Amino acid sequence: MPATAQTAIENAPDPWVHPATQTAFPEQVGKFQRTGLIDYSGDQNDASATYRLEKGDDRLTVTLYLYPRDPAVDCQTEFAGVKDTIESRTETPPTQEGMRPSPSGDQANAAYFAAYTIRANATNQHRGPEAHTEAYLYCPSGIDWQVKYRATWVVGKTDFSADIARLMRAINWPAARAG
Repeated sequence: MPATAQTAIENAPDPWVHPATQTAFPEQVGKFQRTGLIDYSGDQNDASATYRLEKGDDRLTVTLYLYPRDPAVDCQTEFAGVKDTIESRTETPPTQEGMRPSPSGDQANAAYFAAYTIRANATNQHRGPEAHTEAYLYCPSGIDWQVKYRATWVVGKTDFSADIARLMRAINWPAARAG
């Protein structure tokens, strides 16, 4: 859903709990540290939690989004919008596309996925070193919520893909509870 306003959720408890789904976002998940929470809806039901992981000099930032499903927009169309946003800001086509498991890992080929390699100083939107970014969207049938993530790290010696999967499995998502 398009965000109309963004408000930082200040002084959030540990864990911060998404009001409508009771999904908990702890300050720490394994070696991940929560670095921010954003409310996009005014009632915290369209929200994101950002986590950071450091391994030596390499850093991963993952923003997890939990938001209501728009019944007028199918998942494939929603994900096309996610990709369009990345591609228009970075002027970069995907290097990989496909399906990924559900957040819990219980269902294969349940979520849309795309990966990008953004060249150094690619645009005014990306002024920095070469980066790898991933987008993921899970829209399970029968559940009114969608789970999305955006993960980014500087291209280097560390591949954070397995860490992202561990983070996703560690959160007790409403969709994961359903299947």
